[in-house]
Amino acid sequence: GSTLPLRIDDSTRRGLRASLSASSSAKAFYWIGASSSMTEWRWVDGEGVGDSADWPGQPSPIPSASEAVLLARPLDWKWVPASQTAWNSFLCQSKPKFCTSPGVEYECSNGWHLANSPSPSYRSLRRICQSDGTWSSSEPTCELVDCGRPPLIANGRVDVESTTYESVANYTCHQGFRLIGPESLMCGDRGEWQPATPFCYDIATLQEIKGSTSHEQQNGGGSDSTIAMAVLASVIVAILCYGITKFAKSTNHANGDLSISRDKLNASNAAIYATPSIPPQRPDSVIYYAPTVAHM
Repeated sequence: GSTLPLRIDDSTRRGLRASLSASSSAKAFYWIGASSSMTEWRWVDGEGVGDSADWPGQPSPIPSASEAVLLARPLDWKWVPASQTAWNSFLCQSKPKFCTSPGVEYECSNGWHLANSPSPSYRSLRRICQSDGTWSSSEPTCELVDCGRPPLIANGRVDVESTTYESVANYTCHQGFRLIGPESLMCGDRGEWQPATPFCYDIATLQEIKGSTSHEQQNGGGSDSTIAMAVLASVIVAILCYGITKFAKSTNHANGDLSISRDKLNASNAAIYATPSIPPQRPDSVIYYAPTVAHM
């Protein structure tokens, strides 16, 4: 069935004005589904019109008995009250029983994705009008992207208040450790924490190794240790490069699937040590370490 127009929002109001102004009918007034309740103006189902009222000026007319609301052509289709005994044309609204266009596109805003979709990268859906006059699939809804728990790090902590789109996870290291990498990660629109997860290294141990290396050089044993440290440096660089490449591939994946469990990247507390300098070793070089095992 049909009813007089109810709960006319701004979008509906613009559509009505355009349609009525373009209509070949010369009618000047049309009833809508709002009327007086003696104390306030209400929609005919009993709900107050509230902010959706569209009177030509303020304050709104004082409601009185047996009055209803008309759309008035002379006032650019603004509302006017009139006695319900007056004869005027009326408008009807109804939900279409059949689809009337070839297709319709639904798209979620950035940071939102289709509810119940297999991946946060699914943001749009097309429905088509089928031969029986019904729409294909069901009407979709959008939900905020959620990245889940941020990756944990050894010898440090992560603080986060929310895991949804544009939330921030802040990383800090325990006393005696220093953070390598970004201090914060952000939840991206594909459901991944970005950029790569940082890690913590032991300051005291590195200072001890640096001191031992300097002592060996003074005793003439610097050559062998320098070569060994250079080999270890190559290993750690290779591991880091592999991790960065893997992360870049995952963020550019067409479907946005996250195939790496970053919780595993910090599964081991074991450490390897390396110096970034190339033989001969410089006295002011800095020593770094990283986990020995990076599970991919």
